[in-house]
Formats: sequence, C-alpha cells, structure tokens
Amino acid sequence: MASNRLMARPQPGRGIGERWGIGVLIPILAIGLTACASEPPQPTLAIGRVAVSPSLEASAAQRMAAYAAERGVPAFDLEPWLEQAAIEALDAGELDLLISGREPPQGWFATPLWTEGIAVVVHPSNPVRSYTLAELGALYRGLVGSWDMLRGDSIPVTLIAPYPDDSLRLRFEALAMNGATLSAAAQLALTPQDTIIALRQDPGGIGLIPFSQLSADVRAARVEGVLPSEGTVADGRYPLRLQIVAIAPSEPTGALRDWLAWIQADEVP
Repeated sequence: MASNRLMARPQPGRGIGERWGIGVLIPILAIGLTACASEPPQPTLAIGRVAVSPSLEASAAQRMAAYAAERGVPAFDLEPWLEQAAIEALDAGELDLLISGREPPQGWFATPLWTEGIAVVVHPSNPVRSYTLAELGALYRGLVGSWDMLRGDSIPVTLIAPYPDDSLRLRFEALAMNGATLSAAAQLALTPQDTIIALRQDPGGIGLIPFSQLSADVRAARVEGVLPSEGTVADGRYPLRLQIVAIAPSEPTGALRDWLAWIQADEVP
C-alpha cells in the first residue's frame, strides 16, 4: 500500500513546498521453503507500524534499541512521518501508533512516555550562550538581524527551525513566541542532525533540537538562566520542555503495549 512516509531528507534551508517521494513499505520476506507437498505454506508475520515525528526519531530509536537488547527484536518498525499525515494514516488504519508531542484527536488513546527538553543550540564560536524567552521570541520572529544586537559579534543571524508541522516547533512557538509567526526567512531542518550540520557550517546559526540529541558539534545555551540537563528538564527548572506521548485511535495491545509500558517504567526515577 502506498504511504506518505518520508523517504528522504532535505538539506537545511529547503522550503516546505518540497515534494516528497511516495514510498512503499517493504514487506518482510518469508524465509524460502523447500518445495514439499506435505508442508503447508508458512504464514507471513504481521509487522506493526509506528510513526514518529522526524525530530524525535533518534530518541525513539534509542529506546527501541534498548528494548530490543533486553526483550528481543520487537514485531514493529519505526517510520518517520510528518505528524499531520501520520494522524490521517492512523485514522485510516495504515499505521498503529504515533510518537510525538502533540495532543491526540478527541476520543483517541494517549499515554505519556518521557519529557524532552528543547535545546537552543548555536555554533561553538558564538559567545551568546544565554537567552530569555523574550529574546528567543524576538530572534525567531526575525527581529534580530545581527548578533551584535544581543551582545555578540557583528555577523548575521541565521534561524534554523523544525518543519511547521513538528511538535517540537509548535511547543517552542507556544512557550517563546506568544502566538507570533515564526520568520519566513528561517531555514527548515527535518531532523536534529540536519540542524547540527547546518550550525557546523554557519557561525551565525541558531537552532532547536531535542536535548537528548545534543552533540559536541554545537553548544547548548541557557534559557532564563538555566542550562538544559537531565536534572533541570526532569524537575521543570529548564523552561523549554515537551511531553512526548504515544497516540492511536484505540489502546495498543501485544508487543506495542509492552514497549510503551517498558518505556514508562524506565522513565520512573
């Protein structure tokens, strides 16, 4: 069955009008059997399909790998989807579950999984490593054109943001922008790695990634005087936080339910 699953990733800076290829989920091939009249054909195993927001794919994959190491390879796959398309595919019965940070449709199943910090990241050479929420809002509205307006060097500001459909971006807009529109000049990055690559190449760049995906290639900034860490995200001191949930039209069963319960148990202090 044809799917709207993302099959490729754009380079940072491409517009949201970019057309994505339509992909087909490749079925698992049954192990070849020696022809024998006395042996009935083996049934094909049903593999569950779990969609995940592209900005959260790496975080979810880490949890899936840890679960597989402890419990064995699960009978489902992770697929990166734009979130609204995933909601529509869930409603049509094409997917089994979505991992994201958005509210579910009315009447759907939802359960919390973990809390993710939204890290504000800059090039390692950028001396501006602390922001208020108001300053971040002004930056992402496009009101700050040069870093010397915020105690930095006289170089242009390059905004890098997740796609408009992404719950990481939606949460940032709610917390830092008070309903204002994010600048149309912002470069779009589909994944945290795309953001990191863009920042590595641009000393004037600033981006938003999940705290769990921080790397040595970028520097995390303080927000309202607080640096993101496991502790400050968990106890709420760091102000940019996103509750990650699993949503579906009805409560999952079997391997999917077991995985969700395993994640929740792992998150309990």
